[in-house]
Amino acid sequence: MRRRNRLDAANAIVSLACLACSEVTGDFDRVIAIQLPLPLVASVEEGDTTTLQAQALRASGEIVPDAQIVWAIIDVDSGQIGFTIDTASGLIRGTHPGSGRVQARLENENLRSDPLLVTVTPAPDSMSAVSATRLLTAAMAEQSPPLTVRVLDLTSQDTPVGLAGKQVSYSIVVPANATGIFLTVTDTVPQADRSELTVISGATGDASAFLRRVPGEIQPDSAVVEVSANTAAGQLVAGSPIRFVVEFEPAGTN
Repeated sequence: MRRRNRLDAANAIVSLACLACSEVTGDFDRVIAIQLPLPLVASVEEGDTTTLQAQALRASGEIVPDAQIVWAIIDVDSGQIGFTIDTASGLIRGTHPGSGRVQARLENENLRSDPLLVTVTPAPDSMSAVSATRLLTAAMAEQSPPLTVRVLDLTSQDTPVGLAGKQVSYSIVVPANATGIFLTVTDTVPQADRSELTVISGATGDASAFLRRVPGEIQPDSAVVEVSANTAAGQLVAGSPIRFVVEFEPAGTN
């Protein structure tokens, strides 16, 4: 009788242990968090789009591949929201400069991500030449004067504002083979593509490049460089392309 009681007690302990194992396994399968990529910021140019990403995580650290994540704007009453968001896909569409926070949540559950700040930057509206568009490179000069343009935002504020961080494309269109010269900002030897160069506009919206001579090669009498910019959505910025004509005095001329 005493032996049977001991067996019953042992079986009860085993049953409790199995129940505990089952509960722990259930906890590991539970979705406990929504993870966003770091840093918790996103940027989009007005008129362009970007898609936000989020992942649901189990307690075990595994990603839930079929989690139904939905998105919402938090700061709906701030008056600063410059974008719309597709709640199902996380597609952000920039409408005008501004910022606001969004949040991902698991559909039908009270589980939310940390807020993510979305900023809409102004799109360039215009580009103009800052330097003269006809330039002379002296005979003893290693490179031309700067070919400088300015990228402008004309619509977001009362006065035109230079836009930093915008891509500006320089291209030698004459001569076709760019023999004797190359486009550069700081390089003193030509890169593989001598005739194409992308420059990022600085704090005032200005971008500059030079035509540099290649020692030992015959320089052309003149060169034509076209400069253009596009919005992030691929639209050519008004004023593009700007055409610079650079003349070269023959080396050795006084």
